[in-house]
Amino acid sequence: ADWTREEKGQLSLLCPSVLVCCAWVNGEAEIVNAKAGSSVTLNSGKITKANQTLWTYGAEKPSFLIAKVSSSQGSFWAQPQFKERLNLDRETGDLTISKLSLNDTGVYERQRIGTYISSKQFKLEVYSPLSPPSVNVEKSYSGECQVECSVKNSRNLTLTWFKGNDWLQRMSSSDSAGLSLALNLNQRETHKYFCEARNPLENMTARFHPNEICLKNGGRKMCNFM
Repeated sequence: ADWTREEKGQLSLLCPSVLVCCAWVNGEAEIVNAKAGSSVTLNSGKITKANQTLWTYGAEKPSFLIAKVSSSQGSFWAQPQFKERLNLDRETGDLTISKLSLNDTGVYERQRIGTYISSKQFKLEVYSPLSPPSVNVEKSYSGECQVECSVKNSRNLTLTWFKGNDWLQRMSSSDSAGLSLALNLNQRETHKYFCEARNPLENMTARFHPNEICLKNGGRKMCNFM
């Protein structure tokens, strides 16, 4: 189904006179982070009377109608590719998306059309489950040991080395490429070291003592996570 002429006309009412009324309703998009495979509810805020509630979506800007509900007709409609995964609360206008995929990342906008037009935007970021970091001995020579911490694909990822509770070094990446970070150690050091992998949703940590792994053969992978 396409937008009706009436709906297009209602949306075109977002002219300067209406923008004044929307200015206090709008603002910065609300950031929402979610894990692939889970569900998320975009809470549209205070309940107000509306003849129609529309939800639009786009990777960069919300220009594609995905769902609408009409209080006067009691009807609900959703785009076919979203239909089985969408639930729109008829009273609040809240939108629930289930079985999230990475392709659901983007900007969503709720518009209530009644006496006034109000809108609210959400920037949804969907992340793959975070892989645990692995620590490998790369080199071992003259009492020194070089270890490398690495983690597989995840957007907005940060790798951090800690010595006990002290931060040592950090590396970040916004794309989905893998990330690795090396560290030189004294082979006989007894302090506990941690390598933490973190994205906006979760974090995983590998831990070890240099004197436990550096004196062993290089290439040994550590899988001690917490």
